[in-house]
Amino acid sequence: MKWVSTKLPKKRSRIFKIEGRENESIFHIVSGTSIGAINAALLVSYVKQNKTWEGSGERRIEFWEYLSTQAFIENIPYFKSYWDSWHILDRRIISGESARRYYSTKEFILKEVPNVFVPKTPVFDNRFFIHQIHGMSMTTRH
Repeated sequence: MKWVSTKLPKKRSRIFKIEGRENESIFHIVSGTSIGAINAALLVSYVKQNKTWEGSGERRIEFWEYLSTQAFIENIPYFKSYWDSWHILDRRIISGESARRYYSTKEFILKEVPNVFVPKTPVFDNRFFIHQIHGMSMTTRH
């Protein structure tokens, strides 16, 4: 995808300019699924704003770098190799990469991913007497 969105538009734009077709669209249809759809939207919005594909790949890369966040796990030396050594001894234990993904995901769910996700803080609600179970308060009274 990186080559298609960074190198191809520059090469095609150069050829189109030589042929006098610089205002012609390089791609007539741009689509994708899931993250590919986001990438497609980024590329097309850039072209609509700037009337050129040149620079669209760089815009896409800037967008994803803006959203990317490094997990705390990434700062722990030998984290993956530690897990991999246990995985070699016992295949039931997950690999270093699986552990990295698991703990990174857990961290982002519990904390936040700046510019993307902020977990909601539960709000205490006593309208339904949730704090009481069968007429007894959950708080201890002495």
